[in-house]
Amino acid sequence: MNVEGAIIHSGGLEKGLKRDIFDSLRRGLSFLSKTQIKSGEFPIMRWEREKENVSYVKTVFATSFVLHSLKHVRKFLNIDKISRSAIKFLLNEMENGLWRFYGKNSCIHFDLDTTCCVLASLKEYDIDLDYEIIAKKLLKYRNEQGIFNTWILDIDPPFEKADNNIDWVVNANVLFFYSLLGWNLPEVEQYLIRIVENGTFKERSPYYDSPFCFIYCLTRTYADSKNLKLSPAIAKIRDYLLEVVNKTQGDPLESALASVGLLNCGINSVESVNAIKYLLDMQRTDGGWPKGIFFTEGPYTKYRIVYGSEALTTAIALEAISKYAKKMVSC
Repeated sequence: MNVEGAIIHSGGLEKGLKRDIFDSLRRGLSFLSKTQIKSGEFPIMRWEREKENVSYVKTVFATSFVLHSLKHVRKFLNIDKISRSAIKFLLNEMENGLWRFYGKNSCIHFDLDTTCCVLASLKEYDIDLDYEIIAKKLLKYRNEQGIFNTWILDIDPPFEKADNNIDWVVNANVLFFYSLLGWNLPEVEQYLIRIVENGTFKERSPYYDSPFCFIYCLTRTYADSKNLKLSPAIAKIRDYLLEVVNKTQGDPLESALASVGLLNCGINSVESVNAIKYLLDMQRTDGGWPKGIFFTEGPYTKYRIVYGSEALTTAIALEAISKYAKKMVSC
């Protein structure tokens, strides 16, 4: 039996919904294929909050997230051409094992968020790199408490940043990379658990607006890199998601992020079914989902400048649907 047949004949849900799921995956992947730039990049847009002056900006950051999401789609569909092109793009933007948000030789510092998200995605596809050497080098970019800063300020600095922020979403992404390597970072793990226990994650972080961005990044570290030391935080995130997930409906990106969070936490209930049904309903006729605010330029522009894209929302929605479909097939 092929994968489509496995979904359709799996137990638990009506056959019509199962067909909708596989059709959604095919149309979403087709949208990403058409959206991908010739270089292999998946585009991201930049705009001023509450205004319509949207413009494309080259980054490597969004492509790393799309590549991660596609890893879960490949159980059902062939992603080889798209993923190879994206991997080539990311490798071409590397500078001595590091990445800048706007890409190679751009006028911005290297940063831990971009670098570790790219490294994690490449590691997930078994790309041959000196991960251990790079990981050891990155350890020096922590503060006195062992928590990672955002910016790498001692290499080729084109400008000075007076405030090297500590961001909990950034630290979740850094931990994801190290967890894929099997490295223990107890200070970061305990920091992230505290962020959940004291409710700080519900607030805007220095660079991310929505708590669902943190939930997505934290729970992928727990579920996709098998970092079970985060279990105390995941238990509280589960309760939070069950309480608020319905409130994300109306924002496709937040709904996609929350849906992945539900599934990463092991929630396979009416809430996850409804979240997936909502994502299916929000998919456009072209196969994509609308853009949403994934991150901001932070305090430097008073959170006014934001970033997101249709490709990014679509990839995360497909990740949620794929993870749900995988659960269906295994039933």
